[in-house]
Amino acid sequence: MKTFRSDENQKEKKTQTTQSVNTKHTVKKKKKKIYSAKAKKDTGKLANRINVRMRLVAGLVAFCMAALVVYIGIRAALTNEVYERKALSQMNYSSSTLVAKSGEIYDTNMTPIAVSSRVYILIIDPKVIMETEAIDGRKGTLETTVKAIAQCFDLDEAALTNTITQSADKNYIRYVPEGWTSKKYLVTESQKEAFDALEKKVNSTEKKKETKTTQAQSMQETEGTSSADEEFESQEGAKIVGVWFETEYQRYYPYGNLASKVIGFTTKDSSEGIWGLERYYNEELRGTNGRSYSYIDSSKNLIRDVIEPTDGYSLVSTIDMNLTKILSDTASEWFYETDENGERVRTAKSYSILAMDPNTGAIKAMVTDTDYDLNNPNDLSSFYTDEELATFADNEVKSEEYEKYLEKEQEKLKEQAEASKEKADDDSSNTQDIIEIATASPYAAYLNAKGEWDHSAYPTTTDVQNEIWRNGIISNSFEPGSTGKVLTYAAAIEEGLITEDTQFDDSEGYLNIGRTMVKCHNYALGGCGIIDAKDAVAQSCNVAFMEIGKLLGPELFVKYQQLHNFGQKTGIDLPGEASCEGLLYTADQLGEIELATSAFGQCYNVTMIQMAASFCADINGGYYYKPYTVESILDQDGNVVESVKPTLVRQIISEETSATVRRALEYAVTNGTVYGVQVADRENGVKMDGYDFGGKTGTAQKLPRSEDKYIISLISAAPISSPQLVLYVVVDEYEGNDEDGSAPVQYLSGRLWYAIKDYIGLYSELDADVNDYDWQSASPSDDSMSGESLFTDSQGDEAALPVPPAVVAKEQTDAAAENPDENIIDPEAAIADPADANAAPDSNDVIDLPAQPAADANAQ
Repeated sequence: MKTFRSDENQKEKKTQTTQSVNTKHTVKKKKKKIYSAKAKKDTGKLANRINVRMRLVAGLVAFCMAALVVYIGIRAALTNEVYERKALSQMNYSSSTLVAKSGEIYDTNMTPIAVSSRVYILIIDPKVIMETEAIDGRKGTLETTVKAIAQCFDLDEAALTNTITQSADKNYIRYVPEGWTSKKYLVTESQKEAFDALEKKVNSTEKKKETKTTQAQSMQETEGTSSADEEFESQEGAKIVGVWFETEYQRYYPYGNLASKVIGFTTKDSSEGIWGLERYYNEELRGTNGRSYSYIDSSKNLIRDVIEPTDGYSLVSTIDMNLTKILSDTASEWFYETDENGERVRTAKSYSILAMDPNTGAIKAMVTDTDYDLNNPNDLSSFYTDEELATFADNEVKSEEYEKYLEKEQEKLKEQAEASKEKADDDSSNTQDIIEIATASPYAAYLNAKGEWDHSAYPTTTDVQNEIWRNGIISNSFEPGSTGKVLTYAAAIEEGLITEDTQFDDSEGYLNIGRTMVKCHNYALGGCGIIDAKDAVAQSCNVAFMEIGKLLGPELFVKYQQLHNFGQKTGIDLPGEASCEGLLYTADQLGEIELATSAFGQCYNVTMIQMAASFCADINGGYYYKPYTVESILDQDGNVVESVKPTLVRQIISEETSATVRRALEYAVTNGTVYGVQVADRENGVKMDGYDFGGKTGTAQKLPRSEDKYIISLISAAPISSPQLVLYVVVDEYEGNDEDGSAPVQYLSGRLWYAIKDYIGLYSELDADVNDYDWQSASPSDDSMSGESLFTDSQGDEAALPVPPAVVAKEQTDAAAENPDENIIDPEAAIADPADANAAPDSNDVIDLPAQPAADANAQ
């Protein structure tokens, strides 16, 4: 029963469950129908909403796009120029200097003496070469181009190849061989022409191969082909590309060392004059460089703009190179003698020769024993031994080391002073510091008392270079000696204090000035006796001229020194002239002894150019002309743009006085101490008779007097009755054989006149201009005492000769009185003041000059 009930219950439950499921299913079906209808209604609404939103978004996007377009348009319009510049800056742009050609320098006969030769800078484009190499059918272009460059310019193939491959992304290289000291490699005109011909031949041959013509064979048959050319032509498809040249000019001096002190030279790139005319007329000669601008635009068009260079003007100088050559050769032959050992030795420390037109001031020649090769001015081997040059170089290194050492030590002292707050404001403590540092330094042996490098005792390479390069004829000062008597004589004649017949008593050979006995050069012979003024000039009588000095007095004597331009620059158109200001006494400084000695040419200083200009005025009628070296300036077409006329500064004496001076100078040659100027060849007894010479000798004792060293000189003119040429010859410390006093310079002057007489048209008044001469009957007189002191005090002891003012403890041969270093310059630096080509350079700017190229564009 129990089981039955249970089954019955289960059936009932099952039935209920089934009914419940059926009920739910029915409900679901009903709901589904309801939801389906509703969904259809909602879907329509959603589609409408989406369409609205899409329209809104599309409108918004359209609006934004329109706004962006408007914005871009406005922005482009406003910033077009900015963006254009940015675009152009990203394009391929280049610019290069077009070098102006410097004007030439001619002598007075229009012979070129300084010219500019066209040279070229080798430029290589590695990018073009490598890109061409990579093109099908152009394999071998790199090798062919390298071979062509190496063959034409004597360069190393391996080095060239390495440079090109290592710089394959570059379009521009100024090729410089490894180890080359210069910043560029210069190519001559002939080298460039050879390369251009080879490039044209190789490239045209390849073109003809491409067009399958036989013209290459025809060209080979007519022109001939070298083995190198055949090798180039064998490179199928290879070309020579990526090589071109920039034009430059190199200064060249056809006559080497002739007139070097006048012409001067330039920096290595010829952009700046350093000495002589090259420096003084730098602005006129150099011209103005041009410029080339080029770039590739967006359409790959080459846009090029050129500002053409303006070549420099040319100069026509007053210098006569024929005259210069004759004087130089003759003097050089005289300068050397053969000693007892058969060795060729110098006869003197130095010599200088100046030739001048007395009627205009035109300089016709300047010759010295240190005339240097203008094409290679750094070469000092002609003047010094290898050992001397090595010493100079060593001194250069040591002096630079000392400057660095001194700077370092001074910096230490400065730091110590600042730390201890004991820094002094005056210069005295600084000077004392330098002296203390110098004394304790390892360079003490090379320094002077001021703690500075002693350049006189330990010259450097720079010192000797500047000494060789500078023009001593205008920059060296010295006491003139008896040539100064011409001024004294002219002044006294002009003032009417004497006539040529005024007599003086030199019967004792000396004159007492205060407590000092001043002797005449004829003292040992009992003096010159009773002598008139004209004969006093001829015999160079010191006693007579001391008496003339008394008659003039300090005021008149100084007046005529100033009229003769002593103590002032002459204004010659060359750089580095000294004035000697401070090396002459003022009127209130001229005591009795100073006036007496100045009257016969001691105790004041002059330069050669000052003395020559003064002498010219005394013999040409009294007219003082400014010396000059350029007579005209030409434009690029050879037209005269400026003609330089002689500049008359003033008349310093009358024509009558000048005639009186000329008679005295002529008498000095025919009957006095200047007899030797007529001697053409002493050894062979050749004398020039009938020639109208006039002149005056000078023998001046150098400082310090105790060393007993002399400068001897002779200034002469011909024909003296109507002077056409003045020759001034100065010899420093003559050491030749068996000649004392001024005799050596007289014989040299005689040789010079004899050598040039035919060239300048100087003729004898006699039928024969060369005669046998008996040397036993006469010889040149002497206006010195061969080393014997002219001064004795009242006790009979030798007294010191007075010295020029401001030169106590100073060598009288300093380059420039107002600044001894005024002529030491920086060869690579620009002129101190471009507006003043004669501005004195700063002595602190001295540096080494880079090697000057010779005729070979790349000579090192």
